[in-house]
Amino acid sequence: ENLSPVIMARKCVIREIDNDMKNKFLNKNHIQGTSISQINLGAFYDDALVATMTFCKPRILMNKRIEKNKKSWELARFATDINSRVVGISSKLLSFFKNNYEWDDIYSYADKRWSTGNLYFKLGFTLNKDNPPDYYYILDGKRKHRWGFRKDALREKYPTTFDPTLTEYQNMLNMNIDRVWDCGTLKFIIKRT
Repeated sequence: ENLSPVIMARKCVIREIDNDMKNKFLNKNHIQGTSISQINLGAFYDDALVATMTFCKPRILMNKRIEKNKKSWELARFATDINSRVVGISSKLLSFFKNNYEWDDIYSYADKRWSTGNLYFKLGFTLNKDNPPDYYYILDGKRKHRWGFRKDALREKYPTTFDPTLTEYQNMLNMNIDRVWDCGTLKFIIKRT
C-alpha cells in the first residue's frame, strides 16, 4: 500500500512565488496547467513547494460589467503536489490572500467535467451561476478558447482561406479544425461582508 504523505497546513509557510515557479508547479500538478495571474501564493513545507493558489484580475471577456473601483479577483488556480495530501491548505491560502490583499469579492469557476464545486462551498463561497456548455477548438493538440476564432479574428489569422459568407464554425471546418464541447461551469463568489 503506497499512501501519499499527509502534511498539515499549520506546518506550512505561505509566501508569494514568482511566475516561473508557479508555471512549473501548475503544469505538473493541475489538470489545466498554468494560467495568467498577478498574485501567486505558495505553501512551503520544509522549503518544498507543496501547494499554490493564484489570483488574477477579472478578464474583460468573462465579466463585462465590472465597476471601475471595485476590487474583484478571480481565484484562477489551486493545486497541491500530486504526490502528497496537504490537509487544510486551501483554507490557509485563501485566508492569507484575504488578510494581505485588497478585495471586495473573489470569484472562481468549477469545471463540471470534473467538479461539483464542493471545495468552494467548504471555503465559504456561494454558487452564483450555472453556466451552460461552451466549445473550444483543438489546434496542435491544445484546447483553444473560441474567442480567438471569431469571424473578425479569422479574417486576420487566415486571410487566404477565410470566407466571409460562412459562419465561424464553417470556416473552421474548411480548415479541418473541429470544436469540442465542455460540460459547462459553476461560478462561485465570496463577498467581503
